[in-house]
Amino acid sequence: MNHCLKPSISAELAEELGIHVGDGHMSFRSYKNCKCYEYSISGNSNEKEYFETHVKLLIQKLYGINMRLYKRKDRNELKLECKSKELFYFKLSLGLPNGKKNNILIPKIVLDSGYICDFLRGLFDTDGCLMFYNRNKKKPSYPRLDITSKSFELIDQVNKELIKLGFTTYVTEVHTIHPRTKTLCHAKRVFIYGWKNLDRWITLIRFSNKKNLVKLETPIIKSKLETMKLVAGIAPALSASL
Repeated sequence: MNHCLKPSISAELAEELGIHVGDGHMSFRSYKNCKCYEYSISGNSNEKEYFETHVKLLIQKLYGINMRLYKRKDRNELKLECKSKELFYFKLSLGLPNGKKNNILIPKIVLDSGYICDFLRGLFDTDGCLMFYNRNKKKPSYPRLDITSKSFELIDQVNKELIKLGFTTYVTEVHTIHPRTKTLCHAKRVFIYGWKNLDRWITLIRFSNKKNLVKLETPIIKSKLETMKLVAGIAPALSASL
């Protein structure tokens, strides 16, 4: 059983809590005379670099715990995992739930701090999506960022914090069929559209996950950013993220 450090709030802890709210999971199981306290983070198998060089090292620095990284055999998924009663109860004390996250919220320790941008970075890098779409082929691609969660109140909180930070947002409910269980899923999604919002995101929040950073490095996107004279704000943010 892993012992763990109990860090005070910081930019790094806020980011890790965002990662947890996005793709983390806590569970407690008891069988025979054994009790198992588990914390895990799941992601797509193409995010190995992010998990190995960022998430795993971040958790090791914060909690003094070395999580095991492996690829699941039954699906295209990577999983970081550790068993620690102390970590389980530390995270529980911050308001993070055991089991399903349908009603998860931004931890109060983050809301009361000045580290909401770091939390949003961790949340977006795990549960967000950056894309460039083009409805009219005669016009340049248009950026869209979005975050989706089954926790409606979480998205309402995220939307409120984004507006405080100066973003223009749009929120809607979404209903999809789960690809694995084939059940109907109800969720809420916050959208951020446009180049000015993208520039603001990169300046204030940034990305840690390379899957998002590489999308900014394509020739078409770089050319558009340079044309709009946003590259001055993006260059230092990209360097810091890398």
